[in-house]
Amino acid sequence: ALREIDRDDLALEHARAGLATGEAFDRSKLVDLTAAILADAGDLDSLHALRSADHDLRAERSSYSALRDASTSLARWDADRPAAIVTLGRRNVRELVAVLLDEGRVDEAWDTYRAAEGLVLWEKDYLALVAARAADHPGDAVDAYLALADKELQTSDRRHYEQAIRYVKKAVEPAKRADRTEDVAAHVRGWRETHKRRPSLIQLLDRAKLDP
Repeated sequence: ALREIDRDDLALEHARAGLATGEAFDRSKLVDLTAAILADAGDLDSLHALRSADHDLRAERSSYSALRDASTSLARWDADRPAAIVTLGRRNVRELVAVLLDEGRVDEAWDTYRAAEGLVLWEKDYLALVAARAADHPGDAVDAYLALADKELQTSDRRHYEQAIRYVKKAVEPAKRADRTEDVAAHVRGWRETHKRRPSLIQLLDRAKLDP
């Protein structure tokens, strides 16, 4: 409301007071509002300090991205990035994997994921990671897709069967490059034996022709 009446000075004062309490109802929105005021005023140093403090608290891909933008405007990103990455690794490894993948550091993202025992990524992030890994390490992608497919079959219904088959189909192309086509076919044949009492699944497998 204060911004609407051209009182950015008071808006900034109240926003900073709210952030200082640590009890802001929606901190991320308040940070963004403060950042917008500072950007409009051309106070890039204060904007950078705001984004740095916010990243230390939130340690998410969005806070990392905002810090990168603020730091880049001051030509400081090369110096700031290591600490920003360390913050993610210490506070939020799941977001660290996503950030590394977004930056095209696929091997680092994969190694970080594998090293974090018990780490569960968001499904979208994990699928993106596996797809990216497939480019240079197709065998790893084959194993990942087959494991995802097996997990789907833990639930007995057609929707899960169809998803399992979609994952196997995703494994076909990297399997060819890794010379593991027979591994995929053998995996499906194993399903036929293990789940022979699931006629809907067998019907879908027959239609998919994944084990010629």
